[in-house]
Amino acid sequence: MKLIDEWWTVARRWSAQIVALGVVAQTVWATMPGEARQLFPAPEYIGIGLGISALIAMILKQGKDDGE
Repeated sequence: MKLIDEWWTVARRWSAQIVALGVVAQTVWATMPGEARQLFPAPEYIGIGLGISALIAMILKQGKDDGE
């Protein structure tokens, strides 16, 4: 296992930002009172949507240095 070249630029990628948003959302959800959680009818779809978005972002060209 080796680090990729210019590993510090990973935070600029959409996929990394979406995953970070998912981690923040899970943290907020864990600290949210039960009454507030009931306001969201289907919270599992938020996580599924973020996961699918991250997968799609991984395959899209995200900057001038990607691919080619």
